[in-house]
Amino acid sequence: MTIRFLLLALLLLPLAGCPGDDDDSADDDDSSRDDDDAVDDDDAADDDDADEPGPPELEDLNAALRDNVDIEACFQAARDAGVDLEDLVLLNLVIEPTGVVSSARVTTAAHTGTDLDTCVSTVALALTFEPWTGNAVTVNYQFFPNAE
Repeated sequence: MTIRFLLLALLLLPLAGCPGDDDDSADDDDSSRDDDDAVDDDDAADDDDADEPGPPELEDLNAALRDNVDIEACFQAARDAGVDLEDLVLLNLVIEPTGVVSSARVTTAAHTGTDLDTCVSTVALALTFEPWTGNAVTVNYQFFPNAE
């Protein structure tokens, strides 16, 4: 049986340069530029961003978690033990900029602290992702173990 997944919450990252920042000096400098300069600068910034890796994308998470045979084995063991897997099982992950999963816990109340939690968390802690520059990210990933 294939487990279906859905990313509940996107990666949570601190936002830089949010509206309301007190530093207006950059805005003053921008007003002296003409439109052509602004376009050129934006293009250069886009090129720089494309070269730097970011935190795992949904595709990376799905590749690591969807159809993961070890996670499927955790769910099958729970089923075999008569555990009611309900409609979803929520996994909370913290992924460090090094690509290492530093924390993994099943947060669905009925399964927190159970053998299923231990099994799925152990598998998730062994996962690694491509490193990036920035802060750790928290991901809430949903498993739908009863979906066909």
